[in-house]
Amino acid sequence: MMGTAKNITDEVQKQEQQQQKEEVVEVVESPAPAPPSPPPPVPTLSPQEKAIAEAKALRAQAEKARLEAEKMDAILTLEKVSKLESKLEAAQKGGDKKDEVTSIREQINVLQMKLRGETMETTTPSSTTTAAVKKDEEMNLITTSSTTSDSTTTTTQEEKKAENPTIPSLSYTEIQDRVDRFKNSPKFMRQLVAKTADFDFTDIDSINTTALIIQLYEDEQKAVRLMETSSTTDFTNVQVEEGSGKPKFTPEQIEQKAKDVSRLPQFVKNLYGDDANNDTAIALSLLEDDYKEEQQRKNRGGWFGSSPSSDGGDKKKDGDDKNPISAGNGGLFAELKRRREEMSELDAMVESLYPKTTRKEDEGPSEAQVNKLVSDVLTKSTVPFMPSGKPEAVPGGFLIRGTVTKTSSSSSSKDDDEDGNSKFEGDNLIEAIDQTIERNAPALKDSMSVFYVADPYPQEEELGPGVWPPVLFVTGPDVWRGPQQIAGTIVSSLGLATLWYTAIESFLLNPTFMARADEQLALADSGLTPDLGWLNESAGPLFLYLLCIQLAHDTAHRLVANAYKMEITIPTFVPSLVTGIASSVTTLKAPPKNKQALFDFAFAGPFTGMILSLIALYFGLVLTVSTDAASYANLPALPVQFLRESALGGGIIDGVLGQGVLDALPPVTGATSASGAGAGLASANNLPLHPLAIAGYISLNLSALSLLPFGRTDGGRMSLALFGRNGSPPVGLITSLLLFLRGAFGSDLILFYTTYILFFQNEPEIPLRNEVDEVDFSRILLATVSGVLVLLTLLPMD
Repeated sequence: MMGTAKNITDEVQKQEQQQQKEEVVEVVESPAPAPPSPPPPVPTLSPQEKAIAEAKALRAQAEKARLEAEKMDAILTLEKVSKLESKLEAAQKGGDKKDEVTSIREQINVLQMKLRGETMETTTPSSTTTAAVKKDEEMNLITTSSTTSDSTTTTTQEEKKAENPTIPSLSYTEIQDRVDRFKNSPKFMRQLVAKTADFDFTDIDSINTTALIIQLYEDEQKAVRLMETSSTTDFTNVQVEEGSGKPKFTPEQIEQKAKDVSRLPQFVKNLYGDDANNDTAIALSLLEDDYKEEQQRKNRGGWFGSSPSSDGGDKKKDGDDKNPISAGNGGLFAELKRRREEMSELDAMVESLYPKTTRKEDEGPSEAQVNKLVSDVLTKSTVPFMPSGKPEAVPGGFLIRGTVTKTSSSSSSKDDDEDGNSKFEGDNLIEAIDQTIERNAPALKDSMSVFYVADPYPQEEELGPGVWPPVLFVTGPDVWRGPQQIAGTIVSSLGLATLWYTAIESFLLNPTFMARADEQLALADSGLTPDLGWLNESAGPLFLYLLCIQLAHDTAHRLVANAYKMEITIPTFVPSLVTGIASSVTTLKAPPKNKQALFDFAFAGPFTGMILSLIALYFGLVLTVSTDAASYANLPALPVQFLRESALGGGIIDGVLGQGVLDALPPVTGATSASGAGAGLASANNLPLHPLAIAGYISLNLSALSLLPFGRTDGGRMSLALFGRNGSPPVGLITSLLLFLRGAFGSDLILFYTTYILFFQNEPEIPLRNEVDEVDFSRILLATVSGVLVLLTLLPMD
């Protein structure tokens, strides 16, 4: 029997290397031309050594010829397979040539066995003799010799066919197509595929690609057949161990499942790691997963699950008992398929509720690490948490369901920690987990983060929003987006530039300044050097007022963060052509301890900015009223329409400067007094104001915008603290729709800010260590007050 195509390639390469080494011996028979100088003496071989060298050379040539013949044999065999495929198609079209179709298929199978290097069936002496005498006839009639084998061989083949149904053969074109795609793949991918298929090789470039492709195809077809024929398991009478809650399977159930496992291709078994060669261990693992999924299927309900039937299980459709892949059965592959379909909803919920930073590639905890967390930490008496099942894999980590147990340290709902801050039941749990990890499993400290959160996919049917049970969410150790110093520096530079532009623009809205600027630009057009230094000097105070209020906003964030020991980044100023800066972005570098800490951090900045803005606006208006006529002529201005976009800010301006000052006024020249505020140099479009008043009005609007409940903004963080991770997205969605409509019909400021938020700040905030315990009532009152201020600020006067 000839060797495999793989052996052919390997031996040809070895023979070529051997041939190159032995060419030195052949040189001895053909002396080289005499060089100009006398050559060194050539050692003389004895007749015996010379004969041995010649014999080796002849043997190598013969071996090389044999390998080339076998390689050609493999090529011819593939061509025969292609011709037989064509005959098979013609015979199948005939309809009444069943015997011929069967014969052609057997011939194709025999040829493919030959390509794979499998042992051919024993043939009769006559056929063997004929094949030995007539080599060329064997190449053309190889299938004939297999059909003339003895009755014992035929019986064996029939038994094998009964156990393993015939797998449809690949055509010659399909084989070549798969071979080409494999060869065109990167080298590391080819090595991975070959190892997965348990294909032995020393050099991936010299592998028998045809044999590998056929083996992969057969493994694929076997997996498909197993999906159609895998057995189902009845868990009706399964008993459960006391304490551990693990099911006890009968020997018959284990044996039947192990039989299914034994029929799996080896590359599928390899997915089970150390148990790859232990069918019983794999069977037990699959049975446990099947049983758990069966229980979840019966109990699943709530807002996102399917409702169970009256008898505790799903209602079966007609034909479910006959269809092993139907949702009501628990077959080997049907269970896995159903689990993927049901878990996809959980995965979608987790991905929608938590940011991408919780799903960093290759940084999530492994199943072994999470199991160690359960066994060495959560089951200890020092941790007030009782797991109710195995950890459940979700995007970015694992969910551990269970119940919080009362301990002496958590007899009340909350107490005070060493810093005097409120300490909730969830804080006690997280603190106990951290301390137990430090003591019992220090290796896990830098491998994971544990969060106490609301279950994103509750199992009980009667549950609704706001009362979902808590779970532990275990992710990788680092959940923030990482440093972005270069990008942040560039964006902040642009923000300061647009802030300076806003200050200059306010002065250019004054007719006096605009006329002087036009004169300087006319000089520039004439080739002279313009002088705009006076404009920069005038805009400086307004720029500083705006910047100081924003820095006060960020300083308040920093003070609260230090009080709660929160880690935050340096703020980044986001540019805006409407208000100079749209907002300042401060990113959380580490998860806050609870909702109250997040609320206080988010609330402090915009509330401080709003209070300072109101103070600056009022005193700036007082200074505007007290300004003499000459100074009033040099004040910056804001468009009247822009001033009317805020009911609170516009109302204060009306109250201080005089009722009706924001009504459209005809142009007036030659002001005699500033007591009438807008009656001097005010036009129908712009109103001159003191720089402090302009800074107060613009900052008031920016502070109100930052309190809107979007994504990772200050308002979004407050919304997360108040409504939870499941309730804040609907609030943000409704707000964004209303604001978009408000901006589309009259407010460039709101339209710009809403667009910016939707594209750059709409991602959810990183998880909190304790997201279960709610904020106290005082924070609800503060949120209510700030909400009223936001509405008054952003609603127009009309």
